[in-house]
Amino acid sequence: MPAYILDEDNNLGSVYAPQWQWKLAGWTNAKKASQPHINAFIVDSQPHLIDRLNSGEVSVSYGLIAKRRLEDGYNDHRYIPITVFSVSDFQVRILQIWHDKQNPKALQIRSSRIMDFKDGIQNNLDDWVTILCWIAGESVGDTRNGFEVVQPFGNDA
Repeated sequence: MPAYILDEDNNLGSVYAPQWQWKLAGWTNAKKASQPHINAFIVDSQPHLIDRLNSGEVSVSYGLIAKRRLEDGYNDHRYIPITVFSVSDFQVRILQIWHDKQNPKALQIRSSRIMDFKDGIQNNLDDWVTILCWIAGESVGDTRNGFEVVQPFGNDA
């Protein structure tokens, strides 16, 4: 483990502050106050791995879901959905995470593939547009009753 962020053996690079491994950069709520949807944006020093969540992604998800369940007007919803935009180095992945009140001990998770921007946004415009569409998208679904059928995450995100 490097003693300083700029040490030669620090493979994390200088973009990460030495006092944190991951950081919640911010979150947004759905436009309609009646919808419990949250978008969360985290920066993580752990590299993204396929089929494995980072500690920051899990911690932020549980924390925001617990916060939302405690707020007035939201605990009567069956689902609390969160979209997590997780950035590590020049890589981004989008996680759809939701808590189902009928299965309270578990989080349901769908993950996009890891999108790589090491060669810049211009060389990966399709993924950049996908991210922007997810950020700007409208909240959908019946979170109170949960009658909709959950479709698998497609190759488009």
